[in-house]
Amino acid sequence: MARKLKVRRPTTSEIQQLSKRIQRLTDAHQRRRADSLTLYGMGLSPLEIADAQGVHPNTVYKDLQAFEQLNLEAVTQLRRSGVSGRLTANQETEIAQLAEQSPQTVGLPYGRWSVRKLRAYLVKQHIVKSIGREHLRLLLKKRCAFPARATQARQPRPAATSNSGSPALDFQTFAQRWASVVPRCQAHRRQSLWWAALHVRQTPGAVA
Repeated sequence: MARKLKVRRPTTSEIQQLSKRIQRLTDAHQRRRADSLTLYGMGLSPLEIADAQGVHPNTVYKDLQAFEQLNLEAVTQLRRSGVSGRLTANQETEIAQLAEQSPQTVGLPYGRWSVRKLRAYLVKQHIVKSIGREHLRLLLKKRCAFPARATQARQPRPAATSNSGSPALDFQTFAQRWASVVPRCQAHRRQSLWWAALHVRQTPGAVA
């Protein structure tokens, strides 16, 4: 359920300043918060921002609460992530390889990874001692295509054909043709009724 939020939106001038800062920022967390505030200033809701960034809505709410207190300084006041310093190259490689596999290859019952499920598995298997969901999400974004699915991508279906072998009509074409047929059918029906009425009047003994 969405929270009731009364945080003001960044002004046009502040959005422009955020855009300039994003180009200079090197910390992934700070860049994400700057993006979050930019999207909020453009009119997106916190839930829409969270969906676009692939983070928990609470993360976006924290961004907005920090902005309410610190204005644009909320971006640079965010602690640096330090992901590279906590994970070795071998750990990052192992996490990336695991994320690109289906969870079913390691005996798990679900068909695709989420950040939460992958994080829990990494800790349980002692691949890492601990790792935040945001740290993990940023690592996956950098290192691999995530999440992995259990099944292969579906192949595009061939174009449907009619009994005669010619390509079938798409919906738009069908609707256009149907729209032109209906008036003709209605006109033909009115004409048939007119001829029937005229025939009754001309028939001897017909009731007036």
